[in-house]
Amino acid sequence: MRHILCILMLWAAAHLTAQWSDPFDSVLDSQWRGDREQFIVNSEGRLQLHAKQAGRSTLWRPYSLADSLSWAFHIYLDFDPSATNKLEVFLLSDSLSLTPDTAIILEIGENGITDTWKIYAKQGVHKDLIASGQQGILATGPLAFKFHIICYSSVYWQLYLENLITGENQKLADFSFKLPDLHKFQYFGVHCLYSETRKQAFAFDNISVGYDSTRPLIIKHQILDAHTILFTFNETIDTLRSKQNSLFKLNYNGEHNGLEWLSPVHLKLKFNENLYASKKDTLFYQKVMDLFGNISKSEIYAFEINFIRSPKYLDLCITEIMCDPSPAWKLPDAEYIEIYNRTESDISLKSCLLYDESTAIELPDSVIRSSEYIILGNSSDAVAFSPFGKTIPLDKFPSLNNDGDVLSIRNEKSELVYEVEYTSQDFEDASKAEGGYALEWVSVFDLCALQGGWKFSKHPLGGTPGFQNSWLSNSYDSQGPQLLAVYPLSIWEIKLVFSEKLHPDIPNLTSFFKLNPTSSIATIEFTDKSNELLILLHQPLRAGQHYKIEIESISDCLGNLSEHLSFEFALGVDPEPGDVVWSEVLFDAYSSHHDFVEIYNRSNKYISLQKLELSDGLDSTKAYPLRIDKVLAPYQYLAMTSNATDLMGIYPIHNRVQIEEVEILPMEDNGASLFLTLNNGRERYTIDSFAFTKEWHHPFIKDPEGKSLEKIEMNLPSALRSSWQTAGHWVYFASPGLANSQSLKLDTVKKDKPYHLNSNRISPNGDGFEDFLGLMFKIDKPAYLCYLDLYNLSGQLMSPVYRDQVYDGQLVTWLGEDLDGSPLTAGNYILNINLAHPDGTKISFKERISLLR
Repeated sequence: MRHILCILMLWAAAHLTAQWSDPFDSVLDSQWRGDREQFIVNSEGRLQLHAKQAGRSTLWRPYSLADSLSWAFHIYLDFDPSATNKLEVFLLSDSLSLTPDTAIILEIGENGITDTWKIYAKQGVHKDLIASGQQGILATGPLAFKFHIICYSSVYWQLYLENLITGENQKLADFSFKLPDLHKFQYFGVHCLYSETRKQAFAFDNISVGYDSTRPLIIKHQILDAHTILFTFNETIDTLRSKQNSLFKLNYNGEHNGLEWLSPVHLKLKFNENLYASKKDTLFYQKVMDLFGNISKSEIYAFEINFIRSPKYLDLCITEIMCDPSPAWKLPDAEYIEIYNRTESDISLKSCLLYDESTAIELPDSVIRSSEYIILGNSSDAVAFSPFGKTIPLDKFPSLNNDGDVLSIRNEKSELVYEVEYTSQDFEDASKAEGGYALEWVSVFDLCALQGGWKFSKHPLGGTPGFQNSWLSNSYDSQGPQLLAVYPLSIWEIKLVFSEKLHPDIPNLTSFFKLNPTSSIATIEFTDKSNELLILLHQPLRAGQHYKIEIESISDCLGNLSEHLSFEFALGVDPEPGDVVWSEVLFDAYSSHHDFVEIYNRSNKYISLQKLELSDGLDSTKAYPLRIDKVLAPYQYLAMTSNATDLMGIYPIHNRVQIEEVEILPMEDNGASLFLTLNNGRERYTIDSFAFTKEWHHPFIKDPEGKSLEKIEMNLPSALRSSWQTAGHWVYFASPGLANSQSLKLDTVKKDKPYHLNSNRISPNGDGFEDFLGLMFKIDKPAYLCYLDLYNLSGQLMSPVYRDQVYDGQLVTWLGEDLDGSPLTAGNYILNINLAHPDGTKISFKERISLLR
């Protein structure tokens, strides 16, 4: 592929304006010279390369030089930078040549996935790296960043970078480099190296070159002890002059008794009076000078005193987990955990404990600053992780299970600070779960979610230890929890299931819970899950009695309150045959994914599932007990699978409350037999059963993989093929835990006809809408012989739909086939319905049928 070098050159002359900026608000300013026809100011108000063909383009503009300069510009790169699609910004250059003798160059683009910004100093044939950013920070497009680079007194440099998409703005570098003779430099330029497909993928905005005119301001502080505060300024300070002339007062009259510049941006002040926690204070200051000579006026910095303290609930959270580092990509081949401080206070980790399901490890005496990320890992890996961020080495780091684990942090009082669970299914991509990728928590403001909080890192390094996550979101959880399910575990115990994690103080609020008819509550405690509560009663529940639990209000882990909640329930009873029926089955799951089965309670009873089993026959030697605590309410569905997280990830139309993770019997892709049986210890009898094959799918479904069979009406026999249909594509071919996408209403049989026709239209395309024609017979005596024949409008027989005996309540379906079983052509047809009885009774009807394709 041909690569083109596009050169945007900004020419400088000492006799012209001292500084300039261009926001590109309308047309291209007349000050720009060069190949103007190759550039446009686009509809977004940006300067955009708009070359019609491969070539070289040049723009230039004058400015004057000084020993202290400030450069600012926005760049928009609609691609992943590389060595062949590359940006070079010539901050200073002694010529318009692409190979100047002396230059300072900012580069973006290189081979691999470690792209970042790099600043080089070129002198003659030598090109030396003088500063660079974090690896991978600019690897993935589209990129939209503002660069602000400042050089003081030809020696001291600062680089600020703002992500124009997320709004994150931070100083990324302080470095020193002595510029050679300033009179050599005359030009500023931007060079774009791009392939044919990227000739319009570079854009720029708000380019400015000039002098810093911003006065020094304090931007943050840190309480060091009861008398000392460390203040941070927004830019490099002339510490010598500022120490001689500046003035600082706490609350306007509190004099300091010690001033020390720890660095050009860090000032430590020591005060006579004590500093008090949670007290709002004001620092008055003036006459602080930066290296450009800008002086702060009478400034006020308001702040609140916060001392280092022990963590409380949710002060800290675990934001990243590397449980399987091999094969390693660009990160160390070692496990790690990342912790984030959510508060505005500095937090001491002294005597805190890190738990997994088998180990408790005491954390060292360390401090995690406000909004800081830290890396926890083995002490032997500390050096390897140090380039990525602050690392706290542990002599005994827990072995993180690849399949999943529960991690928690407790403070020195053994109070819960944070707890989270992860599983291999959180990767949502089998290839990423094989190793080398970290799990990242999406939002530190949304910690109560049961699912969706973890995602595999999309950073080119495979993780972001010690720095901002690649999936960082500012989404807030502001909703209270919902009560999803209530069912008794025994006559003394009731389990409550909520939509999200609850606040740990909930068990202390028994007065908020009421049970009617009146039955006093003894205690409330958590199960092993933070979204489930177990209520213990003083009096036992009574069989046959319907109850209602009412909750005045309840808060999630973040303190969001719910409205008034209520839920009806009853003790479960063992089902009788036919009370619970099969309703859906997925037996040919997508490769590397999981089957499921679904049952439906068609009775008005509350059904206990404790004694139910799955098998392939009543005499089968291998049965799979459900052992599910849940009570199945009347007219409720329940899907069962060996991997609920996987199932919900594949089929988004689902009810997660009505999906249970249990061991189910293996099923062949071609079909199987399913028995739902009850085993009471004395005998084992069938509740419902059927045998099916892949031929039960709609005949026009070419590939049944990943598509479930759904029963179209729950009162139909499970064993009949006509009772089942392929799930519709609008539910992505399965609807676990929900009413089926394919359904037939049977309660509208007309009195003047001995059958009900579900529709006079059929559209057999597998979309879940009018995929089949269904006739339900309502006849007064047995032994009728039925002939269902489909004719075209010319009277030609097109399909013998059905020819056999029928009985009351029987369903006959037609799927749009012709005489040979092939798809019948779209059009209008006549369905002849003829019934004949041995006693001589004959009944005939005709229905107009429209077949759509």
